[in-house]
This record gives sequence, C-alpha cells and structure tokens, in this order.
Amino acid sequence: MTLNISDTQKTKVKSIINAGIDTLEEIETLKGSLKDAVKNLAEELQVKPAEINEAIKLGYKQQKEDAIQAREEKQSTVDQLLHAAGII
Repeated sequence: MTLNISDTQKTKVKSIINAGIDTLEEIETLKGSLKDAVKNLAEELQVKPAEINEAIKLGYKQQKEDAIQAREEKQSTVDQLLHAAGII
C-alpha cells in the first residue's frame, strides 16, 4: 500500500517523528539518571535499589489513584448540580 501524502502532511510526519525521537531520548536519559540516583541512595541507606524502586512505584500509583478519586469526587458534585437543575 502506498500512502498519498501531501507536502504539508510530510512536514507534519517528519515533525512528529523527530519529536517522538527527542522524547524517547529524553526518557532514556531521565531513566538513567534516576537509576544512578537510586543506586547512590541505596548504598547510602544500605538498602537494596529494588526497595527504593518499589517505594517510587507505590508512590506513583498512589498519586494516580488520588487523582482518579479527586476527579470522581468532582464529577459527583457536577452530577449533583445537574440533578438539582433537573438536567439529569
């Protein structure tokens, strides 16, 4: 299958691919920096890096759950307002 892409679309494709490459490179750099920081702290605290990584993952998961809960609470308020207005 051959794509029929205009010059404008080619420019957009090139731009998004370059942005994606830049993003992935940045992620790789950040992961490397985090790994080094975790390793250094683990040595300082005399714990395993995996334990610090687990704490990071659990903290991240908790933040996501808190955000979901906050959104649900906000939606509940919105629903109540719409119900009071007789819209739902």
